[in-house]
Amino acid sequence: QRTGDSLGVIPDPIVGPVIDFIDAARPLVSTLGTLALPNATFYRPVVTQHPTVGFQGAAGGPADEKSELDSQKMVISRLTVNAKTLGGYVNVSRQAIDFSSPSALDLVVNGLSQQYAIETEALVGTALNTTNTAAVSYGSNPTADTVAAAIWEAVGTVYTAVKGMGKLVIAISPDVLGAFGPLFAPVNPQNAQSAGFEAGRFAQGVMGNISGIPVVMSAGLGAGDAFLFSTAAIEAFEQRVGTLQVVEPSVFGLQVAYAGYFSTLVVNDDAIVPLVGS
Repeated sequence: QRTGDSLGVIPDPIVGPVIDFIDAARPLVSTLGTLALPNATFYRPVVTQHPTVGFQGAAGGPADEKSELDSQKMVISRLTVNAKTLGGYVNVSRQAIDFSSPSALDLVVNGLSQQYAIETEALVGTALNTTNTAAVSYGSNPTADTVAAAIWEAVGTVYTAVKGMGKLVIAISPDVLGAFGPLFAPVNPQNAQSAGFEAGRFAQGVMGNISGIPVVMSAGLGAGDAFLFSTAAIEAFEQRVGTLQVVEPSVFGLQVAYAGYFSTLVVNDDAIVPLVGS
C-alpha cells in the first residue's frame, strides 16, 4: 500500500509563515518624522525677507549721529500643503476568512498596509527629486576622496541655504550604496572618512556614515539617486486612517480597505543637493 492508496488520511500541511518578499520599511519618512496633517489644505509660514541692521550713517562714527538707521520690513509668506489620499481595498469571501490558516483577512490587511508604506516612502523620494539645485559630482570613477569631497561641497551649499538648521542626511538608492560601499571598507578604518559599510547589513535604513553624516538607503529612491539634504528643507505630514471594513451580506463577504492621508513639502529647495556620478 502506497501513499496514493491512502489519500483520505494524509493531510495537506501548511508549514511556517507565508513567504512574501517585501520590504515595507520607511527610512526616509522615519528620518524626517511626520507632522500632523490637520486639514485637506493648510499652510506653513516661512520668512522670505528679513529685517536689516547696519551702521548708522556711512561708517557709524560720531559724525553720523542722528542719521537714519537701516530699515527693511520682514516678509512672512506661506507655503501650501495639499493632503494626498492613498489607499486600496480587497473583496474577501466569508469562506476565505473562515477556512484559511493563516487568516486570509490578516494577510490582506498586512499586505495593504505594506503597500501604503511603500507608496508613502516613494512620495518622499519623489519630493527630493523636485529640487532644482545644481548637482555635485563625485566622479564617473569615484574614490573615497572624491565622494567625501562632493559631500563636503554639498554641505557648504546646504548650510548657506538653511544656516545650519536641521540634521544633515545622505539619502541614496540601493545601487548607489553598491557603488559607495566598497570605497569605505570596514577594515582598519583609522584616519578614514568613514568607519565603513558592511555588505552583510545591506538593508533599508541607516547603513553607516561618511564624514559623520548618516547614509540612509531607501528603495523609495530611483536608480542612481543620491542626495545630501537638511531635514529642515523638507517636511512630511501624515494622518493614517488605517483599516476600514464593510460587511457585504448579499455576497457573504467582506470588503476591507486600508488608507491614509500623506503629503510632503519642500521648504527650501537649495538645501537638497543631488549627488551625481558624472
